[in-house]
Amino acid sequence: MNLGATELLIVVLLGVVPLALSIWGLVDASSRPDWAWQRSGQSRTLWIVLLAVSLPMCFVGAVLALVYLLAVRPQLSRQQGAGPSPGTPPPPDVPFA
Repeated sequence: MNLGATELLIVVLLGVVPLALSIWGLVDASSRPDWAWQRSGQSRTLWIVLLAVSLPMCFVGAVLALVYLLAVRPQLSRQQGAGPSPGTPPPPDVPFA
């Protein structure tokens, strides 16, 4: 079966792009620090579970990933830009001086 340019574009748009969005959202959500999640009032566990479970459901995963990337991620970024609150312990991989 030979795919023409139009068919290939449709396959990419309907298959690869939603999957890539879902993976991007999942990786981004898991890489944010706990204190940013707490300060933004969002649940890290909820979003990671939602994104992971919906990953095989291409369009559902893409919709959830778009909600995360367009609504939740900016909140987390704002909180990270403000920095951790005083008294927040350093991440475990940072050696103490």
